[in-house]
This record gives sequence, C-alpha cells and structure tokens, in this order.
Amino acid sequence: DTHVILDSIPKHIRKRTAVAAAFDHFADADGSSKKKRVIQFLVASIWHAFGIERIHSPLSSIRTMQHLLGLGWSIVIYPEGTRSRTGEIQEFKAGIALVAKKSGCGIIPVYVHGGLHVLPEATYIPNPGKITVSFGKALHFKDNESNAEFIARVESAVRTLASNQ
Repeated sequence: DTHVILDSIPKHIRKRTAVAAAFDHFADADGSSKKKRVIQFLVASIWHAFGIERIHSPLSSIRTMQHLLGLGWSIVIYPEGTRSRTGEIQEFKAGIALVAKKSGCGIIPVYVHGGLHVLPEATYIPNPGKITVSFGKALHFKDNESNAEFIARVESAVRTLASNQ
C-alpha cells in the first residue's frame, strides 16, 4: 500500500513525505536473510521510512513524528498498527490521535482498494489487478475532543472512503 499511496501524492509533496514503519519489520529478530535485510534497507531509504515502536511505549516514535512535521514533512501513518490480512478495516490505535493533538497537523484519511488482492502479504510479485487510492479531507483535533472521539472520526472517514469504492 505504501508504494501506491506515495505514487498518488504529487511529486513536490512526496519528496518530503516520510513513512512510519514498524521497527519489527526492520529488526533482525526473525533471523532475516542478508538479502531480505538489504531489500528492507533499500525500501526504507526510498520511502524515507523511519521506525516506530508498536510493541512497547510509542512516545519516542510520537516525538520523531512531531519533529518531522515541525520540519515541514508529511508522514504516512497506518493507524491500525498492522496490515489487514482480510482486507477488513481494523481498530485504529491511539497514535493517530496523539500525533494530531501534539502537532496540530491535520490527518488526511486514505483508503487503498484492491491492494490486498494485487500484493498479498509476504509476496513480492504483484498479481494483475486494479488499485484505487482515495483521499479524504484533512481532519484536525478539536479543542474539546477526546482521543477516542478523534480516532472514531478518522476511522469513520476511512470507512466512508472504503464504502465509496
């Protein structure tokens, strides 16, 4: 999904867009082969990817995102915390609200339709098919809004984009 999302963003924005990627995708804890680690490094470099902690405390990851946003970068964040194995939208995590609240930046909902069919998890060769990327309007954290309310609003916007496919 990352590649098609980035490819859908205008080049002048894409050049200053970073991708939040789980540390465990880039760690060698699973005994990854040297070839896999090289591919991971190259992909991370091309996408301006940075590691986020999704198992332990995410506070350092939130600070990294705030820093990048403060420097004028855009960030691609996956609010579910992992890739769906079924294509169903999963529960959104709190990180999306923390980033929006602490940075003051808007969150643009995005839905990728067809990605699971074209490139299923753990595959590197895509299947033939069509992928559509839909973008919603930026959502900002409201002064009197709770984290849960903001997360529900973002999730609802993504579900609306999905239902319009």
